[in-house]
Amino acid sequence: MNSTEVLSLYESVSDLTGQMVAAARSRDWESLVELESSCARRIEALKAGEPPSLSGETRDRKVRIINTILAHAINK
Repeated sequence: MNSTEVLSLYESVSDLTGQMVAAARSRDWESLVELESSCARRIEALKAGEPPSLSGETRDRKVRIINTILAHAINK
């Protein structure tokens, strides 16, 4: 998996976690379950194929995306 694919998966996880927060707030449990499954599949893909290291701007972007994901978890 190349760095573009890795960042794309991280972006997707970030988008999904934001949608999960919105679904939970609106008590849309069906959507929440579906979103969680989609998120879990992307996380598994990251675990299976992420390159050992990213550098420079790519690493910085990954860190920003992860911080957004964490913010979604904190602001639930």
